[in-house]
Amino acid sequence: MYSASPFEYFVKDQNGDYYGPEQIKVTEEDWKDGAKSYQDSIKARQAENRFLATENIAKASSITDAGEPMTNLLSGYSISEDGILSRHVGYSSSYIKGLTGKYSCGVVALTEIAAQKSILLNNSVADTFNSLWDLTSTTASIVNKEGIVYGGTKLYGLREGMILFCNRQGKECFDYLKISPSYTYIRDAVKNGMSGMLNYVYDQTNENGEKEETGHAVSVIGYCSAKKNNVTKNFVKVYDGWNNNWRYFNLSDYTFKAYNYIQFSIY
Repeated sequence: MYSASPFEYFVKDQNGDYYGPEQIKVTEEDWKDGAKSYQDSIKARQAENRFLATENIAKASSITDAGEPMTNLLSGYSISEDGILSRHVGYSSSYIKGLTGKYSCGVVALTEIAAQKSILLNNSVADTFNSLWDLTSTTASIVNKEGIVYGGTKLYGLREGMILFCNRQGKECFDYLKISPSYTYIRDAVKNGMSGMLNYVYDQTNENGEKEETGHAVSVIGYCSAKKNNVTKNFVKVYDGWNNNWRYFNLSDYTFKAYNYIQFSIY
């Protein structure tokens, strides 16, 4: 038996007959559709819980907080090299959701890159985000109780969508995908004025103490190598999609299940 709400059920009785809400007899196909819809809604709620947990973790102020690889400050470090793009822009999740009623970390990162390159559609963050949502074939995965739509975007969608968007803005765009990039690879791209984004997948511990796979995308705007207690660590500077300030992303201490960097040459 699948419960669709406190008073709605999808059941198959001992005679093999199928019943939907209010015990109305339905076809096997309708019964399966109803059961699947309920299961999908459960998965959606679980996905939203994972997203909100990730969002809360990402707002931690220390690298050590909950294993989060990003931090706002490098306390006690001596900087050996440091650089940042001449123009960079970041948008918080609350700002994007307030403008559009939607959120996708990958689409936020691309919108930030469009702003870096001064190619916002109609000079509007909302129009740019909505256009990139469509062009990247981002699909709605969950809708929360406030009506905010959270979307998921495939890797090829991010790449193809950004190229299409740039072309429509009268710009040439070439993308380069690097799997498991090194710090020096990203550093050199930033030094050459290239916009880019990191996409990474990792295991996160949920509220039940269980490991769950989750992922995130961030726009890359800079780099930094720093030493503390005679140990050198490498960081890239990113906008994390949750806050409007850039943060340090630790490349030295974390191993991801999947990790890639897309750089865009736009002119």
